[in-house]
Amino acid sequence: EGTIAKCPGIGDDTANMAALMLAARWVVQQRLCFPYSLLFVWDTGEEGLGNLNGVRGLMEDYADRIAALVALDGVYPGLIDGAVGSVRWRIRAKTSGGHSFRNFGSPNAIERMAALIGALYAQPLPDAEGARTTFNVGSIAGGTSVNTIAQACEILYEVRSDSAAALNAMECALNALVRDAQQRGGVDFSCEEIGLRPASGARAEGQDALESHWKRAVQAVLPGQEVRCTSGSTDCNIPLSMAIPAMCVGAYRGGAAHTREEWIDCASLSTGYALLLHLFHSFAQEDQQFL
Repeated sequence: EGTIAKCPGIGDDTANMAALMLAARWVVQQRLCFPYSLLFVWDTGEEGLGNLNGVRGLMEDYADRIAALVALDGVYPGLIDGAVGSVRWRIRAKTSGGHSFRNFGSPNAIERMAALIGALYAQPLPDAEGARTTFNVGSIAGGTSVNTIAQACEILYEVRSDSAAALNAMECALNALVRDAQQRGGVDFSCEEIGLRPASGARAEGQDALESHWKRAVQAVLPGQEVRCTSGSTDCNIPLSMAIPAMCVGAYRGGAAHTREEWIDCASLSTGYALLLHLFHSFAQEDQQFL
């Protein structure tokens, strides 16, 4: 529609993947020399239940050779330099079930799970100064038919926070609520951790110097634009939790990420490419290295 292109995943993170491919080709064509080795990576497992498996593998494979990491994930000109940690669980409820008429009154796994969901949404959030904590029930499944008392039900539940202490407090609260649900009797509850993303550790030495490369690129391409630093849940979670300099930036403008209505403004792509080229050119300047 004009300069707007719509498709699930078109921005997060397809547009950035294409931008990185073009930037890598440009670096090779220009024969840029860097004061350190540069590794271009297209990884998997960043979203959903991938549990950051791609970047975890990268950090394991290269161990102490990674001095800094730049992730392309999001829109410009913002910069993510804080890691929002998360814990994800699969919670299951099981019971004997039965016929909806003959066995009426028997425990229903869906009803009990609904009560647990209500309790989760009624819980108070931890009071951690300077931190934001959220939770979400993102998926629910169960039951057999309209005339069957549900024998099973399961949900996927997530907690996010930029405070490790708040994540621990939310886990304790979840365990207490699941115990309360179990004690009602008639339904067995289980809680399985299926994903863990660490929050930021201590701010790394060299973090400010790394971010200055992006800020200079933004000022060169978009003079006067403010670079707003925020926290997020990205591939940077792993290096930031290890006190390794990392930042997440983007090469497009768009919105509605994680929905079927996701869109990008194709007219923004040339600006995004220019930002990346300035960024890599800045890395190539020996007097501006961040190591």
